[in-house]
Amino acid sequence: MSHDRLRFPFPAPDESSRVQAEHSVKEPAESAFEDEDAFREAYRAWLEEDEALFDWSTSGAVNLSHEGCGYCSWLVVFGPERGRMWLDERAGDGTFHPLGAPHAQVEFADWYLDWVEKSEAVAGCRR
Repeated sequence: MSHDRLRFPFPAPDESSRVQAEHSVKEPAESAFEDEDAFREAYRAWLEEDEALFDWSTSGAVNLSHEGCGYCSWLVVFGPERGRMWLDERAGDGTFHPLGAPHAQVEFADWYLDWVEKSEAVAGCRR
């Protein structure tokens, strides 16, 4: 992600979900093409659009940590979602969505304190 995307507000969750769903249904199916080269070209173009869409959907957010298996936690720093954490699970065919239960999104301070507590437990530290 380019740092210049931080100056743009993070998209509203409903808009982001709608745009992602519209893009997802446009994924080319190999059976719709007469030859493999045409399919590969269409799929390559779809993947380029997918990357541009992800850049847009992470505007105003910073990738804070890798959670394993390609999953990442993001902090929104600009826009209405400011201070909230999001999880990117696209590496496992998941989505990019708010961390936490619906209507109980995780704020940065809660995420960070949970991380500190778990890290201390792993390291055998006690308060």
